[in-house]
Amino acid sequence: MTFAVPEYVSAVTDRLRERGFQAYLVGGCVRDTLRGVTPNDYDVATSALPEETVAAFPDPRVIGTGMRHGTVTVLSGGRPIEVTTFRVDGPYRDHRRPDAVAFTPSLEEDLARRDFTVNAMAWGKEGLVDPFGGQEALARRVIACVGEPARRFDEDGLRILRAVRFAATLDFTVDPATAADVHNSTSLLDPVSAERKWAELTKWLCGPAAARVLAEYRDLIEHMIPELRGRALDRRLLASLPPRKELRLAALFSSLPAEEAGAILARFKCDGATRKRVLAALSHKDAPLGTEGERLRLVHAVGWPAAGDVAALQGNAEAAAFLRRAEKDGAPVALADLAVTGDDLAALGAPGGRRMGVLLDTLLLRVIDGQTKNERSALLAAAREMIEQWRS
Repeated sequence: MTFAVPEYVSAVTDRLRERGFQAYLVGGCVRDTLRGVTPNDYDVATSALPEETVAAFPDPRVIGTGMRHGTVTVLSGGRPIEVTTFRVDGPYRDHRRPDAVAFTPSLEEDLARRDFTVNAMAWGKEGLVDPFGGQEALARRVIACVGEPARRFDEDGLRILRAVRFAATLDFTVDPATAADVHNSTSLLDPVSAERKWAELTKWLCGPAAARVLAEYRDLIEHMIPELRGRALDRRLLASLPPRKELRLAALFSSLPAEEAGAILARFKCDGATRKRVLAALSHKDAPLGTEGERLRLVHAVGWPAAGDVAALQGNAEAAAFLRRAEKDGAPVALADLAVTGDDLAALGAPGGRRMGVLLDTLLLRVIDGQTKNERSALLAAAREMIEQWRS
């Protein structure tokens, strides 16, 4: 078995081994490499105590990010690598984090405290270390807890969401024993911060198996978002959409009034840009898109990205394709796109203030609807006609 390790990563493990310590790649980077996927980051587990890790690397390459829990961040090749001492966790009285940790010389004891078997593997100079069957679970495409699922979830309630998120993003199934305790332990999510739950949920929704997993764990979604109880969840729509967070969220909340969806987004402390785009799509999800004018009027109301989201939510491929072409071609949808300005209209004798705004808006909508070309002469003629009508 080959296991390609970037040079900046091997520089860290080699330095620790040169100092007489054990050093292994652990967790997600091992899982992803075995799946043939390049990891986003790399974590190292070592027998070195935190202060021994710090001593192994010269300043300013070391950041004591979590010394109390054994974690040191080493900068190698300009990239951060978390190096954590082999440890066992103490009691989890808050169902989230251990009250204390104890360092251990045993790699296997360190792997035994981890959440799922696919994340409880290590790679070292002797090859793969896999005491809990993680490689077999990868081959079977199964998410299973290390040891007793009830204990793993009682330690950290967020692991409940992580189980289904991995199932959705990796397109795996959840082992029956682990799945049973997911359904039985939803209340353990209550102490978990809104931000952490939201991060897991949005990753879940963007996974290739999001719709299937949503059907299997609807009780979990409804525990976190009780507003969805008794509401229709369009799994087919969700599965058909590109894996963009804003679009998948709009699909999840498509049965709710936009105001109610907005309250949910605020409760989970969703960022403002995402919230604005989701609510724009939901507020206009039934907008007519049959004509070019209707499509461009929607863009005028919500902008190009949200208009594209509405077309996608409606499953209107023709409208979506038109919007892509129109945006590329620079179709006029805003006042700044008009071939005339307020000064041009003032020179015709147009009144100022609110009536000037009405005049400009009317000209823009006539251009959008195809009634007037976006050309200076045509717009001035249309404006002159309206001004004369006001005077009379």
